[in-house]
Amino acid sequence: MISIIICSKYPDIHQSLRDNILGSIGVECEIIVIDNSTNNYSIFSAYNEGVRRAKGDIFCFMHEDILFHTQDWGRQVVEHFKNPNLGIIGVSGAHYYPKMPVAWWSSGIVSARVLQRYSQQTSLYFKNYAENNAASIQAAVVDGLWFCASKKLMQQIRFDDKTFSGFHAYDMDICTQANNKKFEVRIVFDIYLEHFSLGNLDENWIKNIFLFISGHLKPTDF
Repeated sequence: MISIIICSKYPDIHQSLRDNILGSIGVECEIIVIDNSTNNYSIFSAYNEGVRRAKGDIFCFMHEDILFHTQDWGRQVVEHFKNPNLGIIGVSGAHYYPKMPVAWWSSGIVSARVLQRYSQQTSLYFKNYAENNAASIQAAVVDGLWFCASKKLMQQIRFDDKTFSGFHAYDMDICTQANNKKFEVRIVFDIYLEHFSLGNLDENWIKNIFLFISGHLKPTDF
């Protein structure tokens, strides 16, 4: 079973999102909504609470402004995790993280398959460094808009809500922990989704980036 964990700014997710998930996933799942309407959680603590409640073997962490276009995408997720060394998959990410306080995409060595909306415009962002049209490629970090992690990995690590606050760098934090535990982090190309917002690189983002790079965890180069 896949446990879908969503930190929502409302008491519950919109019914259209619930319908889209349940109508497209194609496997048994549970949807765990962390009600953050009163801003009691950071994304780190919200996801830790979601993991605590989860009953599945695979944990899917996602934003609430996503639309799935791949039918039976859950079957694709399960197929990927047949690799016993796999820790995390995402649909967008970087193969190298510079050892400086910058965004993960700053290296320019990135792969993705995401339909990204920019205000009133929509842009298909697709870059694939994988050889022979492989379904996935190894990465240093995947973007937090949507990613899945194995229960085996999450029994060994957790989102660092002691060091970090707010809603930034959680993806870099958890991917680096996975790499340090010798689990694979991979970008997949057989799951296609649409994302309806861009990130906000605010003061909290700057704070968390400096916390991340200053020795909390050492980024892994690929």
